[in-house]
This record gives sequence, structure tokens and C-alpha cells, in this order.
Amino acid sequence: MHEGTATSTAHGGGHARHALQGASLFGLEEHDGPGGAVTRLHGFSAGRFELLPGAAQARVRVCPRRMLTSAGGRRIDRDVSAYHLDERGSFAYEVPTARRA
Repeated sequence: MHEGTATSTAHGGGHARHALQGASLFGLEEHDGPGGAVTRLHGFSAGRFELLPGAAQARVRVCPRRMLTSAGGRRIDRDVSAYHLDERGSFAYEVPTARRA
């Protein structure tokens, strides 16, 4: 549950159902697993809804980030290990919005 994921599923031609999970921002660096010590990933995902003018849809934009460790220390940067990101460092998808009568 500490790794970031994004999935979309549609059944029978219906609207897609989207599930997003960001990496854990805080927590232990390691924990005991069935095979020994497991190193946890740290990071977060930020997002926003963009209302599209004149459309019955909204765009969901998600910016996944992950902590990286190097000789220079730790830093939070784009998570390209699990996502295909655009030039903005995010991915987006559109969802239908409710129409008002």
C-alpha cells in the first residue's frame, strides 16, 4: 500500500472507473516482510480538477512524486518509474461531469 498506482477500468462499455494511490509521504524506511527487511518508497501525488469550458467533462491532472536518494542526499522528484508523464511532469484523463437541469 505504499507504492503509487493509477488504474482505470471500464465494464460493458460504461464509464471508466479510476483509482489513484499516492506513495506514502511519511513512515518507516524499512519494515519486516515475509522475506526479511523491505525498503519502503516515499513520496506523494498532488492533483487538480480542470473544468473544460463548454464541455460536460472535467480533466483530472495528477502529479506523482517520489523521494530519490543519491550521493547528494534525498530529493523529491517526478516519479517516472511507475508513470508515463507529460512535459508538465503529470498525467491527465477526462471524466464526465453531472449535468444540471
